[in-house]
Amino acid sequence: MLDKEIHPQYVAMRKAKPLAPLIKLEDEYSLVPNPANLFFTISGNSKNIKEVAVIDTKGKIIKNYQPPLPKQFSIVEIANGMYQIKIVDTFGHITFKKLTLVKQ
Repeated sequence: MLDKEIHPQYVAMRKAKPLAPLIKLEDEYSLVPNPANLFFTISGNSKNIKEVAVIDTKGKIIKNYQPPLPKQFSIVEIANGMYQIKIVDTFGHITFKKLTLVKQ
């Protein structure tokens, strides 16, 4: 009867815990103002933010912000359109937010 066990052979596989999700789905951060004109700010727990990137609709990183992070993120040189803002915190969690850029 011992030869017919259906459990994983290795103990490590039986005791493995699932990995923590790296992409957060809850609304921890928000972008203000949205639609933006010259700049945007991130409201929420911004002290844990490690990196902020502006990504276009093709997936290309347009602008990347590294520490020390500004309170207002300037987007003067970026054209009108829809963008994704990628926020990476110190724990490695990644949050994506949509930003509309409309200049007069």
